Amino acid sequence: MPVNAKNLTSAAEAVLFSVGEPLEIGKLAEVLSVDEETCRRTLLNLSASLDERSSGICLLRLGDKYQLSSRTEYADLIRSVLEVKKNAPLSNAAFEVLAVIAYNQPVTKAFVEQVRGVDCSGVISTLCQKRLRNSCAASVWNLLMNCRNSPKMSLSQKKITKKTKKLTIPT
Repeated sequence: MPVNAKNLTSAAEAVLFSVGEPLEIGKLAEVLSVDEETCRRTLLNLSASLDERSSGICLLRLGDKYQLSSRTEYADLIRSVLEVKKNAPLSNAAFEVLAVIAYNQPVTKAFVEQVRGVDCSGVISTLCQKRLRNSCAASVWNLLMNCRNSPKMSLSQKKITKKTKKLTIPT
């Protein structure tokens, strides 16, 4: 969709939302095909619009960068949702990554991806959120041992221990 005067504010909001991190005014202006001054005015309009409608989102100015963020008054609600996600059970892919890490520590993301044959960015991000990525091999081994005996553990999760570089769990 081409950016014009009517949808410039909406386009800036969409770009800032999608990027999810501070974006330099020059880069945003370039993407929107406008000069930096027009971009600054657009961002002022966006900020005023978000404030006017009491949005849960606000526009932050960080030096010469801008970022959309949730308002501080909603921090407790957001934290509680993230805690629920943090306590979700591990996926089969997460078990595979943990097994590779446990057996080959220390490893790089590229090594884990080479062993698994797929992109592991999402899984590694989830493990980082759960604070499992930097666990020592013994802790990961204990996690695998505990999960092996869990009635919820699927057959494919049990097979992972035999598939990944001859990693076996003694029975």
